[in-house]
Amino acid sequence: MIGGGMNFKFVVCGLALAAGSLSAAAEVYKWKDASGRTVYSDRPPVGAPAQKLDVRTGVAVAREASAPAVGQAVVPSAASGASLQQEAAQLNKKVEDYNRRMRADNCSRAKTNLERAEAAKPRSEAILSTARKDMKEWCGS
Repeated sequence: MIGGGMNFKFVVCGLALAAGSLSAAAEVYKWKDASGRTVYSDRPPVGAPAQKLDVRTGVAVAREASAPAVGQAVVPSAASGASLQQEAAQLNKKVEDYNRRMRADNCSRAKTNLERAEAAKPRSEAILSTARKDMKEWCGS
């Protein structure tokens, strides 16, 4: 699927950012690079064909996704469509797991920041307000 640990971290970070900034769906593009490795990105490659994936629903979009658009439809076979759905579902799970870990980490940091803001001398109401807001956003309380 994805070659190299560093590339995987990039993909997961990219997908997490895309998932966090879009409420309904994240656009992910899949293609083979010059060395034959499968690449996933939130942006299509320039001048190369790519498969556009809808990672929130796991449905492959059957159209050309290269930039600039060539306008030529790419229709996957039924077997590759099922494979793409399975691959998208696996990516969704990885993104959701990553987001869950990041939310827990951010909650922990928000708690620490609020504790420090409350203990600070002199106290800054602006910093306290921001720390409380961050705590509510990341921890839900």
